[in-house]
Amino acid sequence: MSNVTLVRPFRPYFGAHHTHPLGLMYLASYARAHGHNRVAIVDNRIEKLSDDALLARILATKPDIIGITGMTSEALLMADLARRLRRRLPHVRIVAGGSHATAWTKQTLRQGSVDVVVRGEGEAAFVGLLDAWQRGGDLRGVPGLSFLEDGRVVDTGEPTPVPDLDAQPYPAWDLIPVEKYFGQRMADQIRQHREIMTVFTSRACPYPCTYCHDMFGKTFRARSAAGVVDELRVLRRDYGIREIHVADDIFNIQIKRAKEIFHRCREEGVQFVWSFPNGLRADIMDDELLDLMRDAGVRRVAYAVETASPRFRKAIRKHLDLAKVADTVKKTAARGIFVNGFFMLGFPGETRDEMEQTIQYARDSEFHTVSFHRVIPNRGTALYNESVARRSIS
Repeated sequence: MSNVTLVRPFRPYFGAHHTHPLGLMYLASYARAHGHNRVAIVDNRIEKLSDDALLARILATKPDIIGITGMTSEALLMADLARRLRRRLPHVRIVAGGSHATAWTKQTLRQGSVDVVVRGEGEAAFVGLLDAWQRGGDLRGVPGLSFLEDGRVVDTGEPTPVPDLDAQPYPAWDLIPVEKYFGQRMADQIRQHREIMTVFTSRACPYPCTYCHDMFGKTFRARSAAGVVDELRVLRRDYGIREIHVADDIFNIQIKRAKEIFHRCREEGVQFVWSFPNGLRADIMDDELLDLMRDAGVRRVAYAVETASPRFRKAIRKHLDLAKVADTVKKTAARGIFVNGFFMLGFPGETRDEMEQTIQYARDSEFHTVSFHRVIPNRGTALYNESVARRSIS
């Protein structure tokens, strides 16, 4: 059986946070559930090791297979780490995954040090890859992989998503130093307790916004309320967690399920401080859910608005009812929940007047804080394709 080491490198930058490496943690637990028991995780966001120390830490795990993940902002680090590992361990198999490798698959492979890219939602593809290597099988039969063959990139089809999230094992908390994350800067920088854990209760978002990634596909899948509350109970009992940060793409898309989670928490005495730093859909909230969130201990939420320009709400397919959003923000704040708003400025072709319209909407709202983000058309999004087409025409 192979030793598998999963690595998240780290580039310090303004706004960097130390949110738990849930992608690797789920990958590890899924692999172990399918018989690949020798798995280690090295998260350099929390360890902050030098290049040489990180290499030494990885070598100490005696890996046969190394998986590296990262965002595009960490792409150069990923490539450099892969090259250094290849020089030291020429016979080790190196796998890349995550958002950057998924969007820039050919470039990742052609840098020469990565054997295989796992694209998109990675659990099934990664376990299929491990199984194929273990039995000497053909990778072409494993959906979700890309690799080079005679200098050409071979894609094995779209990855297979995990259909039943309740059947998936909990993330491998035992493979990370949980207490090292206590008190660290998270995606939500305002916290009430040090003992924080990030959780996923669902995957994917069905909305067609042009600027958003598609790592989990467009089919919304949710864990049951019972499954979510069971996980929370384990986190409190075994790890002393007191605050939960929900990382879902869109937690409240199924209002009934969202309400049931908080009902169960109340009925079963599962009490936490909650934060939703990843953006909720404001125009589908209702008063009952807001009341349940307040009573359950939700202290901070973020609503993603992006733009107040009618032209660009249509262009980016973000069909928000801004009057409903403003009303939801007001009602949320009135319940003592801290409200942040996400906005984007600089869409291709956006005028100064349109940007000022967005700024004025934010100023007129009852958000406690707002975050303005420069538009970056990330590869793999419709906005990227539109931007490339616009540039070639001009």
